[in-house]
Amino acid sequence: MLLMLSDFGEACDWTGSGPGNWPLIQFSELHYNPGSEQGPDHEFEFLELHNPGDLAVDLSGWTLSEGLDVTLPDSTWIPGGGFLVVTTATVTYAGLGYSVVDWGSGGLNNSGELLALRAPDGSVVESVEFSDTNGWDSAPDGQGPSLERLHLHLDAHLPGAWEASIGHGGTPGAPNSLWLD
Repeated sequence: MLLMLSDFGEACDWTGSGPGNWPLIQFSELHYNPGSEQGPDHEFEFLELHNPGDLAVDLSGWTLSEGLDVTLPDSTWIPGGGFLVVTTATVTYAGLGYSVVDWGSGGLNNSGELLALRAPDGSVVESVEFSDTNGWDSAPDGQGPSLERLHLHLDAHLPGAWEASIGHGGTPGAPNSLWLD
């Protein structure tokens, strides 16, 4: 954390921002092809966003694009240090102590795709192009675990930044099972 002086010498916290001075929100987990023992994809697929900052961020009007076409509804907040689960099956994940947003129809491509998180002005705050080949862990492709980001400082586009979760179904709305400090 960097401490900056503002407002006539009073300290304020500054934890960094994404492009365009938007708060940095990151993809932290993808459950794109749940195992058959968990249930159908449309009932258990999710992606998870993480707010590494200390302050809550209003994601109203932010969008998920490329593989999905989702505009986050008004009053969509992600707490400081918290998570937001985005899924087509809110009933599966709702009421478990974290925020859940419905992405509407469609789903995540089981062989991988590009996903982008865009601020209201259209700038890309974070993106990831995951796959089930070319160095990406293949266990999240129908074998039960989710695809977890190992450390938020690692480039989301690198296969080595992601691995299969320890447990089946991943860790929606919670720290990843494999996070490195």
